[in-house]
Amino acid sequence: MNIDQNQLLTSASVIIAVLVVKFLVKRLMNKKMEQYGFHSKRKAMVSKVINFGLFLISGLIILGIWEVDPEALGLYLASIFTIIGVAFFAQWSHLSNVTAAIIIYFNHPLAIGDTITIHEDPAIEGEISDIGLFVMTLTAKDNRKYVLSNTLFMQKVLSTKIKKGKE
Repeated sequence: MNIDQNQLLTSASVIIAVLVVKFLVKRLMNKKMEQYGFHSKRKAMVSKVINFGLFLISGLIILGIWEVDPEALGLYLASIFTIIGVAFFAQWSHLSNVTAAIIIYFNHPLAIGDTITIHEDPAIEGEISDIGLFVMTLTAKDNRKYVLSNTLFMQKVLSTKIKKGKE
C-alpha cells in the first residue's frame, strides 16, 4: 500500500480543523448555556451530541481523502446497520426511551432541579435530580427516589412550579 504524503497532510489538517471547531463550538455553547441557565448535565449531553456529529463529519471527510471504495464501505455499513437494526427492533422500548430522552433534552420546558407534580393516584411530587437516556429520577421531599422511564414520563400529566426568572 502506497501512502501519499498529501493525504497524510490533508488528513492532519482536517483533524486540526475539527479540533479548532470543537473548541470554538464548546466556548459558544458554554456561553449560551450559562446565559440561559442550563444545568451542567444538559451541557454534557449536548456536548456529546456535538462531538459525535463532528466525529462523523470528519470521518466522512477523511474517508473521502483516502479514496475509500464507496461500494465496499456501503456493503460494510449495510451489514453493521442491519445488525444494529435487528438489535433495536428486539429492544424497541430502549429505542423509544432514547428518543423520548432527546425530546426531553431539547424540547421540554423542564430541567434538572425543577420541582414537578405527576398527577397520578396518588400524586407524586419531587425535584428532577437526573435525566438520563433511559430514565428520569425524581427526589421527593422525604428523600424517596422515583425512577420513571422517559416514555412513561412523556405520557403523564404533570405540573411544575415556575421559578422566578424562568417565566
